[in-house]
Amino acid sequence: MILVAILFIKNKPSESIPKESTMSLPSKESKDDIIVNNYYQDPRSEIIDEKDVVIEKNEAFDILAYDYNNKRTFLIYLYNRGSDVLEANRQAAEKTLMERLNITKEQACLLEISLVLADDIEGATTEDYGLSFCPNGKALPLP
Repeated sequence: MILVAILFIKNKPSESIPKESTMSLPSKESKDDIIVNNYYQDPRSEIIDEKDVVIEKNEAFDILAYDYNNKRTFLIYLYNRGSDVLEANRQAAEKTLMERLNITKEQACLLEISLVLADDIEGATTEDYGLSFCPNGKALPLP
């Protein structure tokens, strides 16, 4: 019984987790915040803690929302590096993030979003390829 109580308390959502259906995130380039769907309230999301959320996890990519230096940041990990579906996986990940947040491409470019290849993380370097449609977006390496 004590173990159940400890697990309940440990896994109890924090009071700092937003409860509204939308939330505002700061824009990199303007004073106006960007209103997004509250990914904490999405039943497909896995809340790690009040600052970190796995928005999507599948065989092709993971999408994480986390707090870095008190800024909401998103990270897309692409899998299957070297395969002929890498660009398709990138497009699917970008589309999934925009749909979950209910934002446009223009709004996505104003958020802190990094896109990296999972194979790079395991190696010595990690290059941020950005979103394909944003000014900082880079072409993925050829398979």
